[in-house]
Amino acid sequence: MFHWSDVRYAVRLLRRSPWFTLLTVMVLSGGLGLSIFTFSFLHTAMLKPLPLSGGDRIVSLHQTTRGSSSSFDIVDVTAVRPSITSLVNVGAFTDRSIVIGDDRHRRVLGATATEPNMFTLTRTPPMLGRVFLPVDQLAGAEPVIVLSHDTWETVFGADSAIVNKTVPLNGAYTRVIGVMPPGYGFPVASDAWIPLGADVLATRTAGSYDVYLYARLADRVTADQATTELRQLLGRSIAARRQASDPTTAPVDVAIQTFPMAQMGEQGPLALTVLNLIATLILLLACINVVNLLLARANERARETAVRMALGAPRGRLVMQSMWESIVLCLLGGALATLGAVWGLDAINGWLQNNLRENLAFWWVWGFDKTVLISAGAFVTLAIAALGGVVSARVANTEFNTVLRDGGAGSGSRRQGRVARGLVITQVATVTVLMFFGVMSSLVAYRVANVDVRVEGRRYIPRRDRETTRRRCCRRIERSARRRYRSHKRQPCRRAE
Repeated sequence: MFHWSDVRYAVRLLRRSPWFTLLTVMVLSGGLGLSIFTFSFLHTAMLKPLPLSGGDRIVSLHQTTRGSSSSFDIVDVTAVRPSITSLVNVGAFTDRSIVIGDDRHRRVLGATATEPNMFTLTRTPPMLGRVFLPVDQLAGAEPVIVLSHDTWETVFGADSAIVNKTVPLNGAYTRVIGVMPPGYGFPVASDAWIPLGADVLATRTAGSYDVYLYARLADRVTADQATTELRQLLGRSIAARRQASDPTTAPVDVAIQTFPMAQMGEQGPLALTVLNLIATLILLLACINVVNLLLARANERARETAVRMALGAPRGRLVMQSMWESIVLCLLGGALATLGAVWGLDAINGWLQNNLRENLAFWWVWGFDKTVLISAGAFVTLAIAALGGVVSARVANTEFNTVLRDGGAGSGSRRQGRVARGLVITQVATVTVLMFFGVMSSLVAYRVANVDVRVEGRRYIPRRDRETTRRRCCRRIERSARRRYRSHKRQPCRRAE
């Protein structure tokens, strides 16, 4: 039952109360804006597929032991890889620091030593030159390197003639064979790429090299199916051999994750849940405050509503008029919240790109996208359902005979009192939960800021114990020096002899 006159009536009522409308819209925009910003930020950081062709099928493989993720032994990779059927383009890589340039101009880059199929996996052609070929990682092949777009600009001044030229790399000359397009930094934030090397792949001694794995899920294969297959292969061909040689070896498992989620570590899902929960609670608190304002406004208009019902106005029409008032408020608050969330995403993206560019994953680019629109639409819809449902129920349950007989707008029923008490209880509970999260976050931040992490036999020495530890060390050194001096004096001098 839609009537344009109902929309115009709701807008006219809101225009007659500008301060009420402004306050309601500001409260809604605050809660909605924080929820939209938090969800969009975390979605880009953890859930958004890689900005590559078929990026949602590219996965990172990790070995897990007692719940802790680790890299793979290259011997294990060589034994398992030929039997894998649920994954394609399985390849190994590792991180390396390289020094490019001579003694006068030198720069340290974070490079990725990888197999040639990495570029086939990502389906990204180079901007200049070519990428690795299988012959580039054979023994005795000429050293080659592929540069990222940022390295090409900052180190070589965006000189296109650098391709096919040799440059000093770790004291030896290496040929630059290609430059990747802007924004490409697979697997995380690589400045350059070099071949993994035939000596690494040919290793047969366990414990010599550790590597990470990338792969693409095969067609119609899920991550759970691939995990099951790898777990079986790992158990049959690797875990049994290790435990036979060392019965105390812990059982190993494998985890398959997207690169964004793997980058966040083991606490990524927990952080995603907690932060979204906090944002949702803040939105709930804002909605409760707005509901209280709307209920107070409905109580002021209770006599008007009762008179209209007594004159024969359909109850459903009155409910829709109250719904349109909530819808207009939520749409205004949602538009303002979306603008604020986009501004916040652009601001944090600009700051991170300017200050932490070298440490950012290449998919961490925040701004206005379809995720912002979808999240804004979802949160605004939830707000409309919550606000409109409560206020419409208040109008639908109005007993016009009671209101007109009592002759006051403040006459309410027990049901209305229960609703008001429920809202207050929910508000107090929400504030309590938010205060708990705030206190816990403050304690964690304080502990992190005031703990001096000194690894000494897997022990952590707090800052307050540093002075005591320093004095003890000084006393030990002094005692040791005195003992050596006394021992030297007691020994006869043999130089004359």
